[in-house]
Amino acid sequence: MARTARNAGWQTAVAWLLIAAACATVQQPPGGPPDFEPPALIGTVPDSGAILPAFDDEVDFRFNEVITEGSQDALQRLIQVSPRHEEIDVSWRRSRLTVKPSGGWRDSVTYVVSLLPGITDLRSNRLDSGRTVVFSTGGEIPNTTVSGTVVDWEAGRVAAAALVELIRPGDSLTYWAVADSTGSFALSFVPPGAYLLVATIDANANGEREPREAFDSVTVSLDSAVTHALWTFVHDTIGPRISDLQLADSTALRVTFGQALAPDSLPPLEGIDLLLLPDSTPVPIARTMWPAEFDSLQAAVRDSLRAIADSVARDSLAGDSLAPDTLAADTVVADTAGARQPPPPLATPDSLEGQQDTVAVSPLLDDRLPLRRSFVIIVDPPLQAGARYVLRTTVTNVLGIAETTMRAVLVPAPPDSS
Repeated sequence: MARTARNAGWQTAVAWLLIAAACATVQQPPGGPPDFEPPALIGTVPDSGAILPAFDDEVDFRFNEVITEGSQDALQRLIQVSPRHEEIDVSWRRSRLTVKPSGGWRDSVTYVVSLLPGITDLRSNRLDSGRTVVFSTGGEIPNTTVSGTVVDWEAGRVAAAALVELIRPGDSLTYWAVADSTGSFALSFVPPGAYLLVATIDANANGEREPREAFDSVTVSLDSAVTHALWTFVHDTIGPRISDLQLADSTALRVTFGQALAPDSLPPLEGIDLLLLPDSTPVPIARTMWPAEFDSLQAAVRDSLRAIADSVARDSLAGDSLAPDTLAADTVVADTAGARQPPPPLATPDSLEGQQDTVAVSPLLDDRLPLRRSFVIIVDPPLQAGARYVLRTTVTNVLGIAETTMRAVLVPAPPDSS
């Protein structure tokens, strides 16, 4: 009787375990269904366009779910406040992001606070759009815009992500923005007046102009809207010095400098001396030319020599046993028509981006001479094999600063035939 009761008890326990297991198989997985949607920005405080005298609160970006906290540096990179402050406090508040300058907002200033794309939720879904809040701490919001394009003058292309600053004389209040991928920028809601507009190729992306970074500046008088193209280059306070001297051929030397040269014309021959060592005998210089012109001439000579060589090769193959010229011509045409041509190169994203940059900046470059760091010196008679020469130049940079510098070069001796 006791054994029967024990068996019944075991059967009951097993039945309950089976029921529990069956129930467990139909439950939703922990955390609910998968979430592939990025966080949505549902509002800001204050509203954009608000006029708030003596405003001392935080600017608040509010989302529909909890966002990733991240590091303080990561949060700082997602926020831009214009005009610039020494330090900006950016705080994570679960589903909110708050912004406030460490010293508070300035009185009677129009602010542009931008949240950049990049906010993620706890499942790493990324928000690829941003939001800008414009508000005033006193006075009407100006309806003004300073816009334009930043060009990397020496590279001959637009300066994507260039740092653009609009600095007010007197108090150095600085409005700022970052150029887009086409080098275009716009600074809006800036009070009318005189400003210094500065564009910098921010090579280390630290938001500041460093001494060796290329920049350009212009004074603007803002009333309602102005547009400027800025041509950035490294502003050297010393003149160009020779960084390399190479033998181009028996009659040409290619000289390269450590900075860009004045773009208006080739350096004058009066500032160029080539001396044969050890006696410092002057070598006559026939002319100078830019590298592109020299390379073009060299290519034309190579093509001409190649054509002559091909013609000689065809003549050497011709003979009485060959078919008449007309048949040979027909054969060549047939071979050419039947030959398999290589496919055109595929357009990669990098190559397409380069084409877009070139198209965007080409109208501007048509109106401005390019910057170059080198030129070619043509001598007559040819340089002596095995001889050593020294070149002395006096040239100017983009700012008109001149420098005299020297560099030696050795012309290789012919190989020993023995």
